[in-house]
Amino acid sequence: MHQQPDGQSLRPGLVVAFVNPQTERLAVHRVIGRSGPRYLIKGDNALENDGFIKKEDILGYVWKIERDGRRISFGLGSERGIILFLSRFNLLHGIISLWRIFPFSARKMLLRSLEFLLLVTRDN
Repeated sequence: MHQQPDGQSLRPGLVVAFVNPQTERLAVHRVIGRSGPRYLIKGDNALENDGFIKKEDILGYVWKIERDGRRISFGLGSERGIILFLSRFNLLHGIISLWRIFPFSARKMLLRSLEFLLLVTRDN
């Protein structure tokens, strides 16, 4: 996590750590909008947003995630714009729910196919 970002670097699509003023708990969610000095924050898998959060309540932004010593980059790279769009309009939750219906082997095969398509698209 980076230090407190200035107002210029904090923008929709970034994942931030903040203290939720309603619950006074630490949360890590995505910025999905802005109104003046306040930022609309929402978890990718949440149906409701966290409301507008003041810049002072944002501790920093997330630039890297590790789980069991392995780096996880999904949602922090170039795909964050797509996730931002899907999350803002409550489409991501439905996609994740449908995704969980497929057995693990089918999900793995689908991901490999998508990775192949992305590689082919980048080369052309």
